Amino acid sequence: MTFENFIANSKAIFEAFPNEQVWLQGGFRANRQIGMPEAGYCVVLRYDQNVTDLIANYMKKIFAILPPVVEYDAQSLHTTIGVFEKGAVKGFAPDSEVLKRLGKSVKTGLRNNPGNPAVTFERWLYNQEAMLISGYPNLDLWYLMQKIGEACQENGVPLERGHIMHITTARFTRGVSRPVFEQFLRLMDSAPIIGTTKPSAIDVATWQCDGLMFDLVTHDQYLI
Repeated sequence: MTFENFIANSKAIFEAFPNEQVWLQGGFRANRQIGMPEAGYCVVLRYDQNVTDLIANYMKKIFAILPPVVEYDAQSLHTTIGVFEKGAVKGFAPDSEVLKRLGKSVKTGLRNNPGNPAVTFERWLYNQEAMLISGYPNLDLWYLMQKIGEACQENGVPLERGHIMHITTARFTRGVSRPVFEQFLRLMDSAPIIGTTKPSAIDVATWQCDGLMFDLVTHDQYLI
């Protein structure tokens, strides 16, 4: 996939999000990972505290009006570059050799790091199961992610890549009443604008999510 195709595909996916139309589609519901808990390795982008605090402080207002949701606090906010060996939570345990190969791949990708990798976050979106912020990489960041992906392939830890760039901010665990949904809509009108930012680091991590909680554990971090 070319950079131009990735951007065009991302726009099509983001524009298809229902947002306000969610209520007409049945409202919020429990996210699908409640029925299929997963875990695995991942390579993720991290952001500086100004960005994560801005998102986390706004999300506290969302959490205050909704029933329990899967919360992504400032320490867990990230953008996934790719995942490896995604599978069942039961029996998953980090393998030091896999982590080593992933780390080596990230270092290879960063070795010829272009000058200004950045991502532009535009819209806050939601469907029946989750909330996220849409993102678009610039060419330098796209190039960096491709180099990391190629290195992972060469090192025997091929990444499963996503079709979009985003930051997940919550997963829903149940429905809400119409008054609560309308309160949610009013809060969404005041969602902060993130804009263009440079990722601060790339983490090699492991993750697990059972639909009721999300846990991301960083094993190695590489500054950009």
